[in-house]
Amino acid sequence: MQYLNTHGLNQFEFPYNGGYRRTSIELPANFNAENISKLNFLSNGLNEFQIQITDIDKFFYLDSNYMPIDIPINFEQINIDNANPNEWIYTLNLSNVDCLGEENGIAECDDCEVCNGGNNDIDDCGICFGNNMNMDCSGTCFGFLQLDECGICDDDASNNNLTCSGCTDINAENFDENAIFHDGSCTYPDNIFFVPTEYTSIQNAIFFASNGDTVEVGEGIYQENIHFLDKSITLRSAIGLEVQPIIEGVDSLSTITIENSDASLIGLTITNGYGRGVSFDDFLSLAADPVAFDSLITNVLRGGGISIINSSPYLKNLHITNNSARNVGAGIGLINSSATIESTVIDNNIIPDGDALGGGGIAVNGGSSTLLDVQISNNYVGTNMYYLNGGGGILCGFSFEDSPLSLNMYNTTIFNNTANIGAGIGALSGSIFIEKTLISSNNGDFGAALSMGEPLGLIVGDINMNLINSTIVNNTGDMTVGLINSANLNILNSIFWNNDGVFAPMPNNNQLNIEGVYSLFENDFNGEGNIVSDPLFEDSESNNYELTVNSPCIDSGIDYFDFNNGVSVEINLYTDSAPDMGAYEFNPTTQDCETSLGDVNLDGVLDILDILQIVNIIMEFTEAGEQELCLADINGDNILDIFDIIIMINIILAR
Repeated sequence: MQYLNTHGLNQFEFPYNGGYRRTSIELPANFNAENISKLNFLSNGLNEFQIQITDIDKFFYLDSNYMPIDIPINFEQINIDNANPNEWIYTLNLSNVDCLGEENGIAECDDCEVCNGGNNDIDDCGICFGNNMNMDCSGTCFGFLQLDECGICDDDASNNNLTCSGCTDINAENFDENAIFHDGSCTYPDNIFFVPTEYTSIQNAIFFASNGDTVEVGEGIYQENIHFLDKSITLRSAIGLEVQPIIEGVDSLSTITIENSDASLIGLTITNGYGRGVSFDDFLSLAADPVAFDSLITNVLRGGGISIINSSPYLKNLHITNNSARNVGAGIGLINSSATIESTVIDNNIIPDGDALGGGGIAVNGGSSTLLDVQISNNYVGTNMYYLNGGGGILCGFSFEDSPLSLNMYNTTIFNNTANIGAGIGALSGSIFIEKTLISSNNGDFGAALSMGEPLGLIVGDINMNLINSTIVNNTGDMTVGLINSANLNILNSIFWNNDGVFAPMPNNNQLNIEGVYSLFENDFNGEGNIVSDPLFEDSESNNYELTVNSPCIDSGIDYFDFNNGVSVEINLYTDSAPDMGAYEFNPTTQDCETSLGDVNLDGVLDILDILQIVNIIMEFTEAGEQELCLADINGDNILDIFDIIIMINIILAR
């Protein structure tokens, strides 16, 4: 009997130029494979051709259940061409060959189609190759009981691992040596976790600590990345150390991460951290989508030394140095947080060229934070393809939803930082209040000291800044202060002196919404109480910008003022009759009091007029301020009396 493939369907043909493909022959019902004795390859090509068949991978037919049945075959390479268009190959006698290919053999395929397998691959649940995976922990096929890691087999997921859980901290009062899983039940006599005497790493101590506990760190270098694990604990240096412990980041991550926490971080040096980010192109593309942009800021961008996310921590007596970030916040990255940072030095942190955005020292995105007695110096923000790199010292970046960013700073020094936009402070949104702050020797073209907005106007919000009793001096750039049209700046009791640039609108802007009053400027600046004069600093070359006794800034400020945009400012702490201009209030008890003793009227001459003023003070005809009392107490006995007058007379007569 002959079986042919003659109907020409592509599914059943082997095209000469098409590579490997199945070739099939339709078989009649009740087909008997024993009838096949040979297989013929025949071509009816008329032109010159050549076909080489090197191998037949599989020769089989489907039984009535559509199961493949192999047909053994004797095969050697054959060639078909126009001169020899017909070749035969031969099959074996199926009735005499078993599944192993042995003539008259007895091997058979088992239920799992394994030749001579003997059904050994069927598991206890009747599944081929199932390996009893369908059997639960009680031995029931397709059951629902599960075995937890404590060895308990039941169908209650709520008690998983409870029987072997307990306190796994060997330093705890209730340490359980049989516990495998820590359940947070440990109790401690003082709730202070000492590193390295009790715990070899800071992170290990934080793992066992709970809200309100303290992790105390001894002297040394700790090479690890710290995560507060959403705990509101205190991490501090041990009391009485001469040298701060150093936490040195590894693995290209933020050295310290504080998230969803009211933690405190005190008395440590933070270094070698890296803030992850994205390419500058990706940043710009995501900035166009508010939802994606919020996700980018919240979930992707991180600070180098410290990342603070959705938290309200207290940071004090820290040295944050030699950290880096790809985009923002090389020193500290604040995201939707309200941090208080006090008595801290943030210096020598860098965002390298390429994908840099801003915040060499600090980057603030959302939230309401406060800086007290903070020094931010020698930080650097590199460039990007559009030169939109800002905030060498501080970047006030983006606000979230309807809650504008807020930053308050007092007694802060922002010195020798570098960025193209806002080398000292760069603001893209928010409300910024600056009081008694020195901004000096920063270097950047578009706002060497301050920038409010950026030249292209790509990503900005409402910006309002109040600059109170501050000194802006020796900054280098095309403009000292640069503003976009929608920014507002109030200046009170401040000094602008010896800066390279001027007050100017940002490129593509044409307005300056600045109201400056009771301040010293190096050029005429229209405003109530303003002066143009040398402020007479103590020693500018040594960066000492305190006022000398003859400075025109002394008592030239005002203690209350209402700005035109509705902002009211009140000054409560000052000496003598009125606040001074600048960041440093002149205090005769510490500044020039000894060298100017007796010159009570501050005219630079010790004479009879000073004696008469001292007499009036002693007789209570004149009310004296702290400065006058200091200058009049010539013998330094803290009592103003006739002996001070006698000494003054002798000084005058001796000349």
